[in-house]
Amino acid sequence: MEEVDDVRAVLVASVEKGIFDVKVESDSNNLMRMINGTLQPEVMIKGILFDLDNYNNNLGQ
Repeated sequence: MEEVDDVRAVLVASVEKGIFDVKVESDSNNLMRMINGTLQPEVMIKGILFDLDNYNNNLGQ
């Protein structure tokens, strides 16, 4: 999913620039459910979602 890569890139850039209040919006219901942990992610994007979760945890600190 190309959109997952885009979300990761934005979160990485946000953390690097010290921006910690980031809102992710998407028209992909499945993507948002995967990010929120309510849908089992596809194998190919599992690592990307792991990265997103780590960046999300860093944003909360």
